[in-house]
Amino acid sequence: GLEMLVAQAKYAVEIFLDTHLEDARIAEINTPLLKERSNLVLVGMSGGGKSTIGKRAAEKLGKGFVDTDELIIERIKMPIAEFFAKEGEPAFREIETKVIHEVSAQNNLVIATGGGIIKNPLNVEYLKRNGRLIWLKRDADLLQTGNGRPLAPDQAAAQKLYQERLPLYTATAEAIADNNGTLEEGLSAVLQCYESLLK
Repeated sequence: GLEMLVAQAKYAVEIFLDTHLEDARIAEINTPLLKERSNLVLVGMSGGGKSTIGKRAAEKLGKGFVDTDELIIERIKMPIAEFFAKEGEPAFREIETKVIHEVSAQNNLVIATGGGIIKNPLNVEYLKRNGRLIWLKRDADLLQTGNGRPLAPDQAAAQKLYQERLPLYTATAEAIADNNGTLEEGLSAVLQCYESLLK
């Protein structure tokens, strides 16, 4: 019976070593790939250009593009401002978190998020699992307002909101891309931030 045990032990060691090597090799191959496949997440104020620049960044990087507000609209089947008026902000935020949870489970995406996403630490945690968070930062007086934005109907509201959220964006983002110039400048700032986060 001893011979049998020795053979089994040898066999077990071979399997162990073999798989062990495989694992190390897989980890080696995966690292650059994982980085490339990680999501690029744009956070920032409503009207700051996240959707426009996000779409362009996705094209450049060969990633899919998702706008969380658009996904929410598909789900609630009405404009966000209308939903806010009918159901209130907490109900909206609940759906938003569900959508973010689903989107965060995917990879190789550029995700444009709603301006208030950073208010819930859970959203941030989900998005950071396999995404790099870049704050697309536009000066408050350049933000687009109105146009169905329930929390930023006008410039004064946008300014106030901006001041409230500034510390949250600062705490959350891994990099800041300025979007105070042309679309091209904003886009290249985002791409540079993403590149440097992958290093």
